[in-house]
Amino acid sequence: MSLNEAAYTILVIVELLVLMATCAYSVFLVYSWLKGAPFVGTENKELESIFSNIPITAGMTFLDIGCGDGRVVISAVKKYKVNGVGVDINPILIWIARFLAIWQKLHQIKFYIAEIEKTDFSKADIIYIYLFPKFIAKLSKKFSDEVHPGTYIISHAFKIDFLKKYLLKTINGKKIKTYIYLYT
Repeated sequence: MSLNEAAYTILVIVELLVLMATCAYSVFLVYSWLKGAPFVGTENKELESIFSNIPITAGMTFLDIGCGDGRVVISAVKKYKVNGVGVDINPILIWIARFLAIWQKLHQIKFYIAEIEKTDFSKADIIYIYLFPKFIAKLSKKFSDEVHPGTYIISHAFKIDFLKKYLLKTINGKKIKTYIYLYT
């Protein structure tokens, strides 16, 4: 085999691997969308505004349900030294989140591939949600059974009807509103 043939073979293998990875990523994005919401990351500029509206202290537990690539919980862990938990059904996004946390040496953060309905909310002091209202509504019993008084619930983009009596603040972002609830 000549050098040109070897280079061509390697190029074809790399192209096939990229194609397979792209297909897998696309399939899991569609799966995430069907299970609750597509992955749409929250902008870092918005996080600063959101976080400044609640008293976050070191040692709290920050739960991001539907965490995607983990940027929200990673930001909270880095800035406030909270214990972070991220949950998403998309394994590729969880692998990315785990890589980013390891790369940034954030040891007080864990990411799980799991369905949100099977996630334990009881230890969370702050819960961050960026999901469709239809899916959030399915979690109402879980909230009433597991969320403890004093928990802050941040819903990016969508009001949570079953928590309306706990609404603490609405933040008007450039494109999206964020709703902060204090569960009592």
